[in-house]
Amino acid sequence: MNVLIVSALERIAPRIRIQKETLEKEGYGVRVFSQRRILWGWKSFIAFPGYYLQIIKAAIGNDIDVVELTHLAHIVVSPILKLLGKIIVYDAYDRYSVDITERYFHQKLKKTVRTLIELFENFFVKFFIDAMFTVSTRDEYLSKRYLRYCRIVEVLYNVPPMRLLYDGDIPTKFAGKPLKLVYAGGFHAEKGLTTLRALALELMKKAFHYELHLVGTFRDDEKRNRFVEELKLSGVSGSVFLDGYMDYPDLVRFLHKCHVGLSLYTKIKRYEVVGVGFSRKNFTYMASGMVVITSNIGQGGDSIRSADCGYVVDDPENVDEIISIIEKLYQDRALAGSIALNGINAVRKRYNWEVEGTKFISVYKSLLT
Repeated sequence: MNVLIVSALERIAPRIRIQKETLEKEGYGVRVFSQRRILWGWKSFIAFPGYYLQIIKAAIGNDIDVVELTHLAHIVVSPILKLLGKIIVYDAYDRYSVDITERYFHQKLKKTVRTLIELFENFFVKFFIDAMFTVSTRDEYLSKRYLRYCRIVEVLYNVPPMRLLYDGDIPTKFAGKPLKLVYAGGFHAEKGLTTLRALALELMKKAFHYELHLVGTFRDDEKRNRFVEELKLSGVSGSVFLDGYMDYPDLVRFLHKCHVGLSLYTKIKRYEVVGVGFSRKNFTYMASGMVVITSNIGQGGDSIRSADCGYVVDDPENVDEIISIIEKLYQDRALAGSIALNGINAVRKRYNWEVEGTKFISVYKSLLT
């Protein structure tokens, strides 16, 4: 059996990479179609017809049995793919109705637009989708909604495979070195860019030896250049490192050398609906032997609390509280190491792809038997 996975990015994201590996281990032939990144805007809408034609051609020309669509915009081609005799799997990777309305629409229009988006998605799911995967949401409300329209729905946690677990000596890792803090991800206000800037300024006033690594990309060069200039003017640039984008395996290798992982999401509607298994960032920090400092928003902090592998802050913009946590970890390396070890153990026992991959492959097997 041959599978075509249609990516919504120009590169292969970690979730698609691990799905591809899992299918190939089970003997499936897998091709990933990753021609462009899906963005919302008039330029994207103009380009969609040609993009859809490319997807259809890829599904026809490679002896494909199953097409896995990974974005709301992809499901428009599902009727044609069904007519061509393909089995359609839809991996709803985001909370689209919430994400789109919160980002692009005025408050007065949000409820109406959200309803319209959900009606649109529900229609295609009901009539053209054979099975679904979805991300973890608060109380898994999203999977419950999809189950009304599709008979096979599985929630997949965004977790790493066991092979990426830190396997070094934790006490040695945390002993006698500068405390390495890391934020990995996109840089914009929603994900705590303002807090990271303020955190860098406050850390400069402290006597302890630290490094703050920012791994990822800005939405545009202008924002990046402005951020770099602000760091230079403030005098903290010597301890703050903009490491740029790293492919996921390279990122994990880098994180194995670091101590504290930051994910200070701001309190906005989009993040209030996240579930226990949503944050790949936090699970990757845990697997890498790091202490996690994250926001108390949605249910994203529940895994951190239950595993006792970090700190969940009520106000992600309260820099003083975050600094206090960092100081405690710097001064008590044994405590920091024990917390980090809790995270490794939690990933080993529950938050790993070996658990989620079993659910993933069972869906494919049920469709093809």
